[in-house]
Amino acid sequence: MCVMPEALAVLVVAFISAIIFVVCWFQSRDPAFHNADREAGRIQQRCHWLKERLTKARREQWSEDMIEDLALQLRAEERLVEKKAMLSS
Repeated sequence: MCVMPEALAVLVVAFISAIIFVVCWFQSRDPAFHNADREAGRIQQRCHWLKERLTKARREQWSEDMIEDLALQLRAEERLVEKKAMLSS
């Protein structure tokens, strides 16, 4: 049986990729992998970044739709912070 080396290389790459995908998929569902403090920090950073973007948008007079969208995103993130704070206390 003669196997072309190119086909074998593609199969090896596909097999390794599938293994990496499965390992990452299982690891992402492991409750020990998630860190509540790190998640809270990420949300706080996003709120800070959205506030900066909203300030810049108003200062540079971006379109009202963009400003409104940033404000909606900021409110959603702030609600998420409040929800996480209520759950942790």
